Amino acid sequence: MTPVSHSVFGFAAGFILSGITAKAKLSRRRTVILCTAGAVLPDLDAVWLVLDKEIYYGLKWFSHHAVLHSIFGVAIIALIAAILFQPKLTFHAKDSRQAFIKWMASFFVLFSGGLLHLPCDMITLPGVWEGLPIFAPFSWDRFGGWAHMPWRDFYFICFSLCTYFVFSLIWLCEYLFKKKTIIIPILAALMLSYSTYYFYNSRFTSTIAWENNQKELVGEDIYFFAKKFEKQIFRLWNMKTIF
Repeated sequence: MTPVSHSVFGFAAGFILSGITAKAKLSRRRTVILCTAGAVLPDLDAVWLVLDKEIYYGLKWFSHHAVLHSIFGVAIIALIAAILFQPKLTFHAKDSRQAFIKWMASFFVLFSGGLLHLPCDMITLPGVWEGLPIFAPFSWDRFGGWAHMPWRDFYFICFSLCTYFVFSLIWLCEYLFKKKTIIIPILAALMLSYSTYYFYNSRFTSTIAWENNQKELVGEDIYFFAKKFEKQIFRLWNMKTIF
């Protein structure tokens, strides 16, 4: 799944979690930002696409779709990110108890966002990695490939961008009128439910079937524009197209 699609799951989940983190005095804005970041951070291992493609497409423990795409890896990333996001709050606050509670809330949000990343990748084709080792480093058995669809779903990218636009517009209105509503959390829950339904029912028998479905959903003009843009990206980064 693309970073855009991963991030929108964290973005939507952040609004839902903000109702819980408010008790730890973690603002809605910080909750949304942390959850969005957490949903993208497991793809830090994609840096090998630039540094060393052999490692990126390999099956080493630090390759793409390796240890960072496990529950343990997500927890480690969330722990480090929580410390980096709030170093002063954690170690220099006067009220150490409240500071610790707030830090734990930050870790919880980052960890939750990261956990959302895993099933999103497991839905798509297993690729050269044959799935995700979600229980690594305790077990390197890989899971995934539930739906016969590439990681770059054009329809869902468009849907993600529209979600960002609508949510941000409502959020801006709340800020301008200084009135917080439950509209966004409700829409977030509906968005996550619809996304789950969409991917669960996107079990295509072949890549061709997926392509035909994309043409119907986004229209042929947008589809061919996306394919043209995709080819440029793949050519620029010299990426494999087998998945």
